[in-house]
Amino acid sequence: MSYFCRLLNRENLITVLRNESFSNCNMLIFNKVRLFKDMIKKRILHIFMLLLLAFPVCGQNVNRDPVTYNLLDTICLGDPYLINSTTLTPDTAGLWEYSIPITEDSVVNLQLTVNPTFNITVNDTICFGEPYEWGGAVLDSIPVGEFNDTLHLQSMLGCDSTVYLALIINPLSDTLLYDTICHGRNYQLNGFDITKPDIGTFQYTLTVPNQYGCDSIVTLELNIYDAGIDSLLFDTICEGESYLINGFNFENPAAGVIYDSLLTNTAEGCDSMVYLTLTINPRYDIYISASVCDGEDYTENGFNVIQPAVGTYLDTLFFNTYLGCDSILYLDLAVNPNYNTNFNEEICYGESFNGHGFYFERPSVGEHFDTLFLNTIYGCDSIVSIKLKVHELFETPVYDTICHGENYQLHGFDIINPEVGTLNTSITLPSIHGCDSVINLTLEVFPVFDFGDSRIEGYQNTYAMTNVQTGKYEYSIRPIEYCDEYHWEVVDNDKWVVVPDGTKCTLYVTSAGNYDLKVSAWNRCDTTFKTLRITGVFFGVDENSMIEASLFPNPAKNTMTVKSEMITGIKIMGLLGQIEKVAEYDSEEQVVLDVSDLSAGMHIVLVETKKGNAYKQIIVEK
Repeated sequence: MSYFCRLLNRENLITVLRNESFSNCNMLIFNKVRLFKDMIKKRILHIFMLLLLAFPVCGQNVNRDPVTYNLLDTICLGDPYLINSTTLTPDTAGLWEYSIPITEDSVVNLQLTVNPTFNITVNDTICFGEPYEWGGAVLDSIPVGEFNDTLHLQSMLGCDSTVYLALIINPLSDTLLYDTICHGRNYQLNGFDITKPDIGTFQYTLTVPNQYGCDSIVTLELNIYDAGIDSLLFDTICEGESYLINGFNFENPAAGVIYDSLLTNTAEGCDSMVYLTLTINPRYDIYISASVCDGEDYTENGFNVIQPAVGTYLDTLFFNTYLGCDSILYLDLAVNPNYNTNFNEEICYGESFNGHGFYFERPSVGEHFDTLFLNTIYGCDSIVSIKLKVHELFETPVYDTICHGENYQLHGFDIINPEVGTLNTSITLPSIHGCDSVINLTLEVFPVFDFGDSRIEGYQNTYAMTNVQTGKYEYSIRPIEYCDEYHWEVVDNDKWVVVPDGTKCTLYVTSAGNYDLKVSAWNRCDTTFKTLRITGVFFGVDENSMIEASLFPNPAKNTMTVKSEMITGIKIMGLLGQIEKVAEYDSEEQVVLDVSDLSAGMHIVLVETKKGNAYKQIIVEK
């Protein structure tokens, strides 16, 4: 029996037909996609019988030319299609073409028509009490608010379609308004048009649509008041004050008399005229400028200022005029400083200093102090002090390192390509204080290195995932001399996870493909690296359990719908097996989950039912 025949027997994907005249099994390709309609099952059986006649008898060596079979089939968008252990998952509606090898000398050319599914939302609005036709029935007596319903239908091509109803039922409303006007005016608000009604209280009604377009009866109770009377007002303020009384608003008016009038309202809101005569009495501001030295008092012109701080001192005295208005005496007092100036200067040993009125003749190493007592141009005391620091001449040791082949051009040195080892030299330069300084350099020259003929040890062929388990593999490399640090990474692949540990690492393989595992060795002089090409073989999650479960839409962005029998729980996991979302249910047939908080990419969905569990894959898009 051929290898292909044995493989099909292991996976339960062929049917063996036997009779007395044949000693070997006939091979039959089985479509693993479970479809629910009898028409699809009959079509698959018809395809099986056609293919059965095309394939040779298992176990016989038959020499024949390659055979190509053409196959036409139809599915709905979101359904998987399995042929000869190959799962096809078209992601858009339309015609898809595939070439599927069946045996070494047979190929099936599949033309797969993917019919679309539809999700339609109907948004509508009615008023309370109106009937609404929906799904062949009439809905009435729906309460005010939002009414939602769903119809599950099939398109003309036999694919699932869902119609969602979002119906807003707006309320009817009656409005009672209260308003007032003054006698002799018209009322033309809120849709009413009333011409100069008499004094008293009257009631009017009006039918208008409300804000939702539904009938609303507006009842107006209107009070008509008598008009007000005029009044005279006399008042007095001081210059610089504001007048904000009786509805008038004067900000800091000048001295004199103001005549003004103001149209106001009575308590009932009717017009009334107020005539104002406002007298503004003058006030006086007097400014005085004076000066003292730091530490002196100022006791003139009624002020008593005790030892004010250096700078400008401002003060005021308040007194009243004969008309009772405040007047202010302003003092601008300049307080001149008694200067206490400190100078810090530096020179090198053997030099003399002459500046700021001071002279030092070749002072010794260390700090020197002196003071001068003077008067400023304002006649105030001034003290000038100096601190002179004399710096010594000194030697500075410097230790530094470079790599072989480099030049050293720091601290004033210019050393070209020194040999490996220790180099001692010196140079005389000005110090940071400008004084002569000798720098003694000890320079260590380190060699460069590489891995040589060492290589990365570990498996080159790995398994990316088997039934939601992630592959875990160990790799190592021989240590090298002078190496300070090792760095491990997978080149151009951010899905595989590398956990470094010096000359070793642990690699978690989460997807299929060929990638390079790279280790770099660093020291202070150089970096060298080695790579190992690793092939990751991918085994997907088994979605062919005996439990029927479907996910849609797939890919999903915000929500995902799960359909099965007697659902008790949903778990969503990442490709590393980590739990990302858990939900529990009480034997539901269909549930909706929010997946907007999941990361973009593939996730594993475990559907738990009372009959068993099923694993599914879903792709989340952002």
